[in-house]
Amino acid sequence: MTRRRRIASIPLALALALGGGALAAGTARADAGERPAGTVVKLPVASYSQMVVDEAHQRVFITPSLNSGSRTAKILVYDFRGELVKSIDHVAATGMVLSEDGKSLYVADTGGVYEYDPVTLTRKLKNWFQNGPSESCDRQLALSGNKLWYTHNRYNDCIGGTGYELWTVKGPANDESRERDFLYAMPGPWHLAASPKLPGRMILGTEAVPGYPNPGLYVLDTSGEKIKLAGERYFAPRESSAAGLDLKDMAFSPDGTRLAVADGKAGHRLLNSSDLSDAPAGYQPPADGAVPTAVAFSSDGRLVARGSAAPGSGADIVVQNADPATGTQQRSYVLDRADQGDQVARRGLAWGDKSNTLFAVTTNAEHSGYWLHVLPDPKPLYEARFAGQLGTGPDRPVVGGKLKLSGRLELDGPAPAEPVKVTATREDADGKRTLAEATVAKDGTFTVEDTPSRVGRATYTVSFAGDGTHRPARDTTLTVEIAKAGTTVTLAAPARARIGHELDFTGKLATDGARIPSGQLVTVIRKTPLGTKMLGTAPVAADGTFHVVDTPWAAGSTTYTVTWNGDDLHDPSSASATVKVGLRG
Repeated sequence: MTRRRRIASIPLALALALGGGALAAGTARADAGERPAGTVVKLPVASYSQMVVDEAHQRVFITPSLNSGSRTAKILVYDFRGELVKSIDHVAATGMVLSEDGKSLYVADTGGVYEYDPVTLTRKLKNWFQNGPSESCDRQLALSGNKLWYTHNRYNDCIGGTGYELWTVKGPANDESRERDFLYAMPGPWHLAASPKLPGRMILGTEAVPGYPNPGLYVLDTSGEKIKLAGERYFAPRESSAAGLDLKDMAFSPDGTRLAVADGKAGHRLLNSSDLSDAPAGYQPPADGAVPTAVAFSSDGRLVARGSAAPGSGADIVVQNADPATGTQQRSYVLDRADQGDQVARRGLAWGDKSNTLFAVTTNAEHSGYWLHVLPDPKPLYEARFAGQLGTGPDRPVVGGKLKLSGRLELDGPAPAEPVKVTATREDADGKRTLAEATVAKDGTFTVEDTPSRVGRATYTVSFAGDGTHRPARDTTLTVEIAKAGTTVTLAAPARARIGHELDFTGKLATDGARIPSGQLVTVIRKTPLGTKMLGTAPVAADGTFHVVDTPWAAGSTTYTVTWNGDDLHDPSSASATVKVGLRG
């Protein structure tokens, strides 16, 4: 059984509520989102340990991991475009931390901690672990209490081993002095988090491993000569064997007031850094089946990025307001290509250029490859939705006639700077066709116009693809029955005609829909007091006109009926005209 030793000089342990964690209750899970745009770079390493971003010099530093057994001899340096600046030869470098003034990058390997100039990328020895503590485990570095701290495992038992210790490096460059300040018999790996806004405070966390399923977070006082335990937080009853925290990553907000934790079991937690209690508002749960792996705040404090290993189309990266109490709008990214990494690696998120660029190190399920994604302008997006059902006009849409679809798009947040447009498609028995875009008015209304070309069922889908401020809206659809176009026959017959004299009058065939093809014929029937007779057919000209020619021989009322039988796209129609036939016209 593992025996836990605690610093005797501080009898205080914070009495905090157990369980829970700052997860938003009753809120929707992170939705599936877009594929990340921007640059993707295959990293020339077989493992991954840490990423540090130097915003002042626009550099991204990446080190491989030793815990996997790899001893890659390099530190990778990229610029903010994702282009490799330099591959620094440095065997077994793992832990890194950037000084508060940005003038030094500290890098730990198995034998020492080195100070690099982030501009020239040259190094000098900071502290050499003479006669130990050399090891083959990843180190974690942190700056707190005017000291540089590092983790060490004296047994080289990296995963689940109890030999982890916390050491501090003292003295100027090339000083070989060292001091072991903190020994706490907890399995590792250990993780450190510190903030310049919290001088003299540091958070230590451990990963959940077999036989130790309920690790905690520990507030360390680093202000004095010796480190002191100032508080702790467990997420299951402390002495129980119940599963508690499964720490994957943690990060302080830039102002030091909040600590975000990527908990592989419970999601992304948001805690008050003063006592590790739950923040008033928490983050939404991740996608179903997702395991949180990373978390990072932008340096301006506006945004937080939450990384996961999500199955299927679940969101692997969610960007939102750092404080969820100020708004829950998100921007979600889906990593669905194994050849570019389909999940966020542990500790695989970092920001650059304040909140304008997000860097993500991704991997695959086998952890056999690693990629660097550069995501430009990953700001969270406001919601957009179609309100109600689409309306149609006219009430009886016909083939070849003008059809109007009307609707309303609701946009949360500020009004867009550019006109918003929606797109639409029509799908019928002939397939799918894209219609012209429609501009959304300031009140959110829009009208999509179409001219259906086929009789029968047509399904219209209206979409909003999102913009620089809003997420895409869920499509809205409407199925419409397209009828045959109506037709009319009009006759311009005279009121009177003379017996035995030729009668010639015009008529016209018209439609409210698709154009009537050329070469049509109308039939003409004459009805007199002596009986009814079909006179034959009359050709219809291209403009729809035709002529009725007859010589009436019976006195009295003569009725001419002209009929068109219709076709596949048009209804039939007919019209009649009565002429008074006599000896005098």
